[in-house]
Amino acid sequence: MIDLWPQELPTELAPRAPVTILKEQAALLGKKTENIVEASVRLEKSWREEKRPFVYDFHIVSKPLNYSYKVFSLYHGFEPYPVTFSLDRDILEEVSPRSDEDLSAGSEEELLSILSRILQSEKIKKVIATMLAYAKAEAV
Repeated sequence: MIDLWPQELPTELAPRAPVTILKEQAALLGKKTENIVEASVRLEKSWREEKRPFVYDFHIVSKPLNYSYKVFSLYHGFEPYPVTFSLDRDILEEVSPRSDEDLSAGSEEELLSILSRILQSEKIKKVIATMLAYAKAEAV
C-alpha cells in the first residue's frame, strides 16, 4: 500500500480553539465564587449550519438554585476564526452601543477583547450578584 500522506505532518499548533478560551474563563468563575456560581460551555447540537458547524452556548449557572442564565452563543466554521457572538440584547447594548447586530472577532486577540467586555459588563455583574444573594438566602 502506498502512503499518500505528507512525510512530515505539521507540528505547529493552530490558534487556540475558541472553545478552549471559553472553557478556561468558565473554570475561573467557580473559583471566584466558591462554586456557588459557575459558568459552563455547551456544544449546541440542535442548531448547525454548514458554514458555521460549531455553536457553543456560554451560561452562568447556580446549582443551588438550579438556574442557568445564557450569556451568549458563539459560532464559527471549521477554521477557528472568525467567530460570531450572539448576545443577550442588554449586554450587546452595553458592550457595543452602536451595534444592533451580533459581534464578530477575526482573531484570538479580538475574541479576548470582546469576551473581556462581556464578562466585565454591568449586566453580568448583576446576574452573578443576584445568583449569589439568592443562593446564600437558600442556604439559611
